[in-house]
Amino acid sequence: MEATVDEHKSNLNDELNPKTVHKRRSLVFQTRVSHVCDKDINKVSTGERNLTLDKNQEKHNAKNKVEAFNLKEYIEKLEQERDNWQQEYRNRRAQRKRLAKQKADLKRQEQVFDINLLSEAEKTFILTRPNYEHMYKNSLKLQDVELKISFLNRHIHKLNQKFMKIMENNIKETTIDIIKRSKT
Repeated sequence: MEATVDEHKSNLNDELNPKTVHKRRSLVFQTRVSHVCDKDINKVSTGERNLTLDKNQEKHNAKNKVEAFNLKEYIEKLEQERDNWQQEYRNRRAQRKRLAKQKADLKRQEQVFDINLLSEAEKTFILTRPNYEHMYKNSLKLQDVELKISFLNRHIHKLNQKFMKIMENNIKETTIDIIKRSKT
């Protein structure tokens, strides 16, 4: 389980490869083996094998397990892992800065494309391609026009409803007025 510093460096070099990204797993999350104990026959089954234990052996094994866990080694592993993570952070930060710098350099070094170097088929292909920037700008304008049209449509609908109510009221008043005049 323990890896030397050289192995970590080689792993870090592999991780710096732009094509692969490896995710590290913390050493804290180690798998545990579950023990099933049959009290009647004093057998312990662990995944693949069965062991027969007596009471003294169980106490002795429990004591050995406590002694087997070495806190100093565990702390050293955690410190080593912390150092590895810090180094990984430094490497990734440096890589990010380097890539950002390369991107900025490429933007500054934009070259003018000479179409005369291409064959006739390539020239016609490039010259007949759609102007995507123009299409994008037109779609943005179209969205603005669509928004205005929908707003105006709602406004016209409200005005039409208001006009209809006013005309209905005028018709009612006129009919009432006509009825009153006809009675007199």
